[in-house]
Amino acid sequence: MDYIIGDVLLASSFVSYVGPFSKKFREAIIKDNFLTFFAKNNVPSTPNASPLTILTNEAQKAEWNTQFLPSDNVSTENGSILTSSDRYSLMIDPQLQGITWIREKEKNSGLEVTRLTPETMNQAIKILERSVEQGKPVLIENLENAIDASIAPIYGRQIIKRGRTSIIKMGDKELTLDPKFNLFLHTKLSNPHYPPEI
Repeated sequence: MDYIIGDVLLASSFVSYVGPFSKKFREAIIKDNFLTFFAKNNVPSTPNASPLTILTNEAQKAEWNTQFLPSDNVSTENGSILTSSDRYSLMIDPQLQGITWIREKEKNSGLEVTRLTPETMNQAIKILERSVEQGKPVLIENLENAIDASIAPIYGRQIIKRGRTSIIKMGDKELTLDPKFNLFLHTKLSNPHYPPEI
């Protein structure tokens, strides 16, 4: 309990900020920024704390490995970020390891898979609308640099609260957001250029 403040701050900072970076930069951010800040400001934290020991446990890592997530540290860190974040995840995944894991991990949750191409756009919107209300996860795979603005209310989490109900307005429709709904955005591009809200 003495270290919970710093440990939670480390884990939440890790989930919020380090996702886009390589292993080398992640280690530098943790050591040179986060832990240095803790030391300077007397924030109590576990000595040599690691975000992974705070966010995951051995059983969870083993389960992810059986679901085809590679067992290297960066992949495990990515898994912990994806499962710990309230925001919908964007997977920059040129080697298709992340998409393989998500397909296996979410297969029993009724995962819907779609693409945002001109030919599939109407179907994708229908899948998203249905899944938001039914609480099913959706994987939008193979995104290019441009993402259609019609789904912005969903990926931007433009949620309106009405009492205990959460609403997302898409066009002229009001969708009741089921708390189990999750959205995974996936691109094979190794260096995509998306706006900040993505």
